[in-house]
Amino acid sequence: MRLPPRTPGAEGLRSQEVLLEEVTEIEGVEDKAGSDLEGGLLLLGEDAEVHPGEGVKLAELRGYRSRMLKVVQEGYEKEDEAIMDFFHGAMKHYFCSVKEPDSLSTPEMAELCKLYIQEEVDLIMVVGGDSAVKFAALLLQERAKPVLCISKDNESMLGSIQLSNWKCELPTVLTHIRDNRYYSERLMRLHVLSEVVVRRKTHFCIKAAVFINGEHFTDTVTDGIIVATPLGSTGYAMNCGGPIVNYRSTNIVLVAVNPLTLSFRPLVMSHDIEVEICISKDSRSEAEVHFDGKCHDRLRQGESIRIRQGHDFEMVRLGEDSRSQHKIKAIYSWNAGYAFT
Repeated sequence: MRLPPRTPGAEGLRSQEVLLEEVTEIEGVEDKAGSDLEGGLLLLGEDAEVHPGEGVKLAELRGYRSRMLKVVQEGYEKEDEAIMDFFHGAMKHYFCSVKEPDSLSTPEMAELCKLYIQEEVDLIMVVGGDSAVKFAALLLQERAKPVLCISKDNESMLGSIQLSNWKCELPTVLTHIRDNRYYSERLMRLHVLSEVVVRRKTHFCIKAAVFINGEHFTDTVTDGIIVATPLGSTGYAMNCGGPIVNYRSTNIVLVAVNPLTLSFRPLVMSHDIEVEICISKDSRSEAEVHFDGKCHDRLRQGESIRIRQGHDFEMVRLGEDSRSQHKIKAIYSWNAGYAFT
């Protein structure tokens, strides 16, 4: 993504201290100076106290030195606390935690990435649904790091472990990650995991030009334009009439939001193209650009944004999974209720 230069004003970047206070939480750390904190993330070292619980051999993880970041979605606090309690406090010293925040401006997101994501990060653990995974993807940016997601049953397309069975599966998966013999699934992303949305900022429609690989493709007057990955095809794009694309495929979906002309049909395009959306100088409204609903910025008349495929996103899996179509049917109730008469 290439955004136009922006000079933060009074509404711009908040101070680092305020940002940390509002959106982050570090567990098990009272004094950074006296802790084992290095570069913002904690080490799981040989001296960590391990208490086996309910027959799970947590002692196998002793000596596993790894840097992990845990992202917790709002509404999953009790589940996260239960996971920590299961390990009797030992896991609190394994993780640096960050709560999934509301939508941040582009400078604020960049500042958060500097605070929490470094090249030494080995794993991101997500306690929550797809929304928290998308936030983790924004934190990672172009870094290729595995992500492990613990989610409620049948509520996440990206869940690695279901909450109903995490006590048995989590220690096993962590052991496999330590031994570098875990299964993973690579998903396409456009620097974001799901979608980039350019939409009107006022009650007037935006007038925009769309370019494909640098060549003019079309002009439109619309409420917004969505550029989505296969995973994002089941979100905002689907609500605007876009197709459902298997999230394991590699395609780019282009969907207009309430276009002035009915002939602007959704398009499924090749993954290797670059889409550029330019707000026309005579557009009656400025535009806002949103990245997976977690980060936003401003597009004035005459400014543009370029969107292209980024590095693959790696999700940790328990094993080979060939039931992606069944997930779509179960989560989105696809063709539910139909019966022959």
